[in-house]
Amino acid sequence: MRPPSHPASIADLIDLLKTRFDASLRSCVEYRPQSKRILYLREDVDSATANRRLVRVDNLYQTTRVNRAPIEADPELGQLEASLHYFGAVVVVHLLDRGGRAIGFSVDADALPAVQTLLVECLEVGFEGSEG
Repeated sequence: MRPPSHPASIADLIDLLKTRFDASLRSCVEYRPQSKRILYLREDVDSATANRRLVRVDNLYQTTRVNRAPIEADPELGQLEASLHYFGAVVVVHLLDRGGRAIGFSVDADALPAVQTLLVECLEVGFEGSEG
């Protein structure tokens, strides 16, 4: 069983993100190889703008997904578990599960130090969303 502070599902992860980042949380998106969907969008983030940006950020996810597994056995640079993208005012994080899906979230850039802490905690337990 996971400790209560670690996400067990997408809903748990969104709750955790809201708790940790409060007003800095901008969005949460589920990425799959053939689809993407916005799970959470902060009130002041325009939906049409978010959907246009999603095309660009989905390209980052696709690259991350394709490069998740190492080309050869490499004990130092094994599986890619997460990626972080810094856009100046916004930080985008992709947490990858073993099936190729990613949960991405974006926060205001001033929340970057808290992102690292959360990332380490999620990877310690291995993020595996349970929702289909």
